[in-house]
Amino acid sequence: GKVAGLDNMYAASSHIVNSSPLLPVKLDVLTIREFAVCTTALFPDRGPGVLIVDASPPQDMTSFAGSDLPPQAPRSTRMSNICLVMYMTPSPGRPGFSDAFVIAKAGVSVPQWILPLTLLKKFLANYYVSVFRSAKTHIVDKWADLDYERRIKGCPGFYESAAAVGAQ
Repeated sequence: GKVAGLDNMYAASSHIVNSSPLLPVKLDVLTIREFAVCTTALFPDRGPGVLIVDASPPQDMTSFAGSDLPPQAPRSTRMSNICLVMYMTPSPGRPGFSDAFVIAKAGVSVPQWILPLTLLKKFLANYYVSVFRSAKTHIVDKWADLDYERRIKGCPGFYESAAAVGAQ
């Protein structure tokens, strides 16, 4: 992904090309991700958290929402009409863990007989497990080597609010 400039500090672009053995096609997933820290609970049985909204730009755009967009990966199907809402909140009674609530809508230009809903659901379950494992491997485990400390110092309002949610 790529973080947007100062004019859009709470946004980032995300580009994932996934060639899962579960699917007959290679998927190109391009979204603009926006973040909001929710200091009050969105769900009655959960506490404060971070709301994350992913939306795909219109097809064939070269820039969108202040970000330059990469071209579609060769021999892939770019997903469109993506709307993904995630709410990340500390897991009650499990310090150091988080719960993720995810709602998604997406369009894939593939006939349903090639990609039945049962296969797509299995793919999505495996996909999200791999996303969280990848985040641990490539971000959490390498935190000291990445540029996050500079970003945190550059936007203390957002990061201090997010840290306060995790400390509750």
